Amino acid sequence: RRRVSGVVATRCEHREHHNSTKIHAAVRETLEAALLDQVDIAALVRVAPPVPVDLEPQRARLRSDLQKLEDAFFHGAFTAQEFADKKRQRIQNLAALEQQSKQLLEPKPLDVGQARRVLESALKNDDLNLLARDLGLRVTVHRDGSLDLVVMP
Repeated sequence: RRRVSGVVATRCEHREHHNSTKIHAAVRETLEAALLDQVDIAALVRVAPPVPVDLEPQRARLRSDLQKLEDAFFHGAFTAQEFADKKRQRIQNLAALEQQSKQLLEPKPLDVGQARRVLESALKNDDLNLLARDLGLRVTVHRDGSLDLVVMP
């Protein structure tokens, strides 16, 4: 027990100390081993989730254009055929936007070849801090000293 700023604190008993040199060597060894097996790369590399894009302003603009087109038709600005053609085009534009929205939200598949090239390039660096930055490397060290690695290039 020790006193910190007037509060009695107890030492956390869940702490383990691990040799950083051994951890760094294990990280590098795991990354190098992943280069030998595509399955390891696929398990190691995480594809960043798609970033949501707000297409609502574009949807609203297209809906507004469609409403203005209908208003203009009802006021006699277009023939029925012109209106049908213009309306079809607006509806196609709206459908294309919806399709684009769905495509943007679909997760991209892992390109194992690209992941391998990024990993090979990063492993040329002897500085583990730079390697970790280049790979977006996240390492979890468990109490027993085992490691979980995730790469998000």
